[in-house]
Amino acid sequence: TNNTCLIDRGLQPPSKGAPQTFLDECPAWVIRTTDEVWNLGPENRNKSIEKYFHPNFSSHYSFGRSYTGIPALKETVAATVNAFPDLKIYVTDCFCVGNDVDG
Repeated sequence: TNNTCLIDRGLQPPSKGAPQTFLDECPAWVIRTTDEVWNLGPENRNKSIEKYFHPNFSSHYSFGRSYTGIPALKETVAATVNAFPDLKIYVTDCFCVGNDVDG
């Protein structure tokens, strides 16, 4: 199997003209959350996670693994930082697309 089935599909949200309330703020949100959660140190990390992420935040990652909720996000971030104490995440580009109807 491969991904060629996606070639002829419009990968943009289908609801033409739908409102885009958050779209202009999206790049700043990505940069702010990345810095506050990963780069500014542990002092306010958990507060930043609570500030920026929905209580039912869900992450799906490699090998079919996933987790849901703020406590699991905090645990994952803490485990990652403990495993890689010098980790810094740099945003080199940010492209946001979507709308209030389709996400």
